[in-house]
Amino acid sequence: MWLTQVHSHVEAHAQLFLVNAIYRAICSRGSKDMAKYQHRKEATPAISPAQLVVSCFHQLCRHIHESFSQASTPMNVANQFACCVTVCILGSTDAGVLPTLDALAGQERANTTTTNASMLYCIEMAVILVLQLVPEEIHNKRLLLRIDHRTSWESVVQTESVSVLAAVETCWRALHSHGLPKPLHDKMERAIFQAFATWVEHGRLPPAAVANSMLLSAVLEQSSQQLRNDS
Repeated sequence: MWLTQVHSHVEAHAQLFLVNAIYRAICSRGSKDMAKYQHRKEATPAISPAQLVVSCFHQLCRHIHESFSQASTPMNVANQFACCVTVCILGSTDAGVLPTLDALAGQERANTTTTNASMLYCIEMAVILVLQLVPEEIHNKRLLLRIDHRTSWESVVQTESVSVLAAVETCWRALHSHGLPKPLHDKMERAIFQAFATWVEHGRLPPAAVANSMLLSAVLEQSSQQLRNDS
């Protein structure tokens, strides 16, 4: 299976094309991959949704690690795998955002054989990237979800907003204690800020929770610093 293998011999643009094809295929299946929406005459996919999301999450972590290990390697393929993981979750389960990502991350950690600590941070980064995408992909017209299925995910986003904010803030606090190389640190920081902004926009966070968030303070401080540097 292509998703379970390493493809260092494949050109990056070719990998990106293949991953984009996988993304479009998952979107086109939409709610058909959700057990309760499957018609008895619906053809069973060759790869189960559960197997597909695990394989895509593994490739997401691997490509993040590759991008962090080689400064010249862009995040394009990793970002596209994050999209694949996101639409696969939305189309195949209703277990919720955080529980599903916790399970995927736990399985990836259990299967990680490397002693390189940065790989564990890459798993954390993978979770952050998917969290950033979930609220946006729910409204992606390419993702063929049933109306009630899409509505249920919209409710999940609103319900889990506070928990997601707490999880992202935990990642932010931990980031500064990791002592990561600057390129890895900066990429994780940007991803955390973007996830925070997405859930502020699409979630149902109490105004006080946003106003008192350490992430809002950090974003404002970084923006002020950037303005000072540019002036």
